[in-house]
Amino acid sequence: MPEPAHVLTVAREAARQVAAYHRAVTRTEVAREHKLDQHDIVTQHDRRSEEIATAALREAFPDCRIVGEEFGVQPGEGEGEGLTFFIDPIDGTSNFVAGMPLFSVSIGAAIGGELVAGVVNAAQLGHEFYAARGHGAWVESFDTDGPVRLGAPAERGHEQCVVLTGFPNARDIRRWGPAGEDAARELQLNVMAVRNIGSTTLELAFVAAGWVDGCLGATAGPWDLAAGFALVQEAGGRLSHAPLLSEAPAQAIWDNPGYAASGPGRELEILHATLAELEDLAVGMRP
Repeated sequence: MPEPAHVLTVAREAARQVAAYHRAVTRTEVAREHKLDQHDIVTQHDRRSEEIATAALREAFPDCRIVGEEFGVQPGEGEGEGLTFFIDPIDGTSNFVAGMPLFSVSIGAAIGGELVAGVVNAAQLGHEFYAARGHGAWVESFDTDGPVRLGAPAERGHEQCVVLTGFPNARDIRRWGPAGEDAARELQLNVMAVRNIGSTTLELAFVAAGWVDGCLGATAGPWDLAAGFALVQEAGGRLSHAPLLSEAPAQAIWDNPGYAASGPGRELEILHATLAELEDLAVGMRP
């Protein structure tokens, strides 16, 4: 069984290769394709980024299982010691194609149903967030001399907190209707500020870093959540998850599309209560 620290080393190298590619192609002309609708786009750079990450991970762990946003589940040739990598090649594709720096590559790793490592590399922001089970969560930035450990608690009430969320987005408005909008409005009225940065992986990384106090979402995939969850867990934050409008609850926390995360010391019960309220609403709405 590979050690979490070794898994992290491999994931960081893979993410760095993708980040180098991102820096080379950012703000260049790119063709957009639609997945579900005009709010959900993909580019050739998403696909190429996932190929780069997959090749680097396979070189170190030929038998690993890979779950990527663009190419789905790619089983290994053998058992792979139960190691699964989750790749989001460009989280924040809309930001990327617009020329905004709020995007990242995210690689999370799990063994036997437990998260063991995660890295979020935001090439244009100059931040690399990473964590391995039992080794803490860290960030290396363009403006620091070395790694900075994450997880310092901040004792503050909800009225002092900044929360990141894109809920409700356009698709959420259609799905949840006025009830979802009411829940989001109640959260906004009870915290200091709500912001939408358009990247789930960065939301979770910023929570782990203590740069914001919490985040919430309703439609995330495992490639969005695995690395960020590893960061928040190792930083000592709090995680909630919910199946919401999916057909059935998933055993792995990163397979549930609803999530809420708060940093250590934050009194953000209103955030986790909002997710619980959405789950209650979803019970009668599931297919």
